[in-house]
Amino acid sequence: MTRIRQFQVTLACTLGSFLMGLLFVWPSYTLNLYTSKNTTLLSKPMTEIESSLLGSLPCLGGLFGTVFSGIIINSLGRKIGGITIAMPYIASWLMIDLSSSSIVVLIARFLGGISCGATLVHTPIFISEVADESVRGLLTSATDEPEKETLNEDMGIEQKKMPPYKILFLSPAPRRGFIIVALTVALKLLMGMVVVQVYAKSIFAQAAPNLSSHLCSVLFALVLLSGSLFCALFSDRFGRKPLLITSSAIVALCLLCMGVIIHTNLVPAILTAVLMLIFCFAFMMGAGSVPYVLLAELFMSDVQSLASMILMNVMWIVDFFIVGIFPYMIKMFGIHGSFYIFALFGVINVLVGIFLVPETKGISKEEIQKRLVGRQKK
Repeated sequence: MTRIRQFQVTLACTLGSFLMGLLFVWPSYTLNLYTSKNTTLLSKPMTEIESSLLGSLPCLGGLFGTVFSGIIINSLGRKIGGITIAMPYIASWLMIDLSSSSIVVLIARFLGGISCGATLVHTPIFISEVADESVRGLLTSATDEPEKETLNEDMGIEQKKMPPYKILFLSPAPRRGFIIVALTVALKLLMGMVVVQVYAKSIFAQAAPNLSSHLCSVLFALVLLSGSLFCALFSDRFGRKPLLITSSAIVALCLLCMGVIIHTNLVPAILTAVLMLIFCFAFMMGAGSVPYVLLAELFMSDVQSLASMILMNVMWIVDFFIVGIFPYMIKMFGIHGSFYIFALFGVINVLVGIFLVPETKGISKEEIQKRLVGRQKK
């Protein structure tokens, strides 16, 4: 497949991620309308619990989508399977548009989450089957070449005797890779980006009350896109490790500064909005994107699918937890206190990047496995 065709396929696959972004950002514009006493969208206003579920239920749906996506794309094929897993997106938006029941809206959000979970499994698998290794970082995956990616003979023989789940958790290299990716995935969520997506409008309204929250949300989306493009273009130039560390450090600093500014009100609100946008860009240029690159690179083909399924489920569980408790975090700690907590996880991610994450830029999966077990200098 030509290089241009590879990019075309990648662009088509990322449309699912675009739809996922719309699904998560949508509550930031509609939450106030659904909870208003004078709402015309629903037969009655949403309760506090229902409004919390509005943002978090897609994460729960993502758990189911992750589990069943493998069955769908393996039985129907990559193309038809990809079309099939997009159907819940359509059903979700139709239900939301046609119903005035909060229960139906919440069910629709759950259905949309199923497509989200399936998309996150389908996209890297499909891309990995068409991408050349030279653009592995750019396309966020690597060509699957199991016949070329064997370890030393003793390790290879040992792994062939074990089922994938034993290889993943009992063999040193896959186990360490799993721990590293699990930490980076969990920490990227605990740094607060997912709640910023879901509650973007209300956060901007409180953080910068003198600015148009709609304008801030549009800038927010553009900055997220710019950060993602930066990671795609430069991950193969600068390396995964430097991007992850730098990104997490900037994110932690921005969160800390935003917390102080909101807490003290010593500077104009415009600075808070600027810091929020810097936070979004910095997050996407490394901390929010590199974990998916590592997910594609740290595992051999015999455990890749199992590791991806488990780690994506970990992601959805943490997502559901964070989005669900965020309204209560604001009540208990305030927005500034929540930012302090998120900043702490940013610092932890910096330490994980420095001491645990191996550099994978431009090296084969065999060499990566050796680095994971300490057989090669990092």
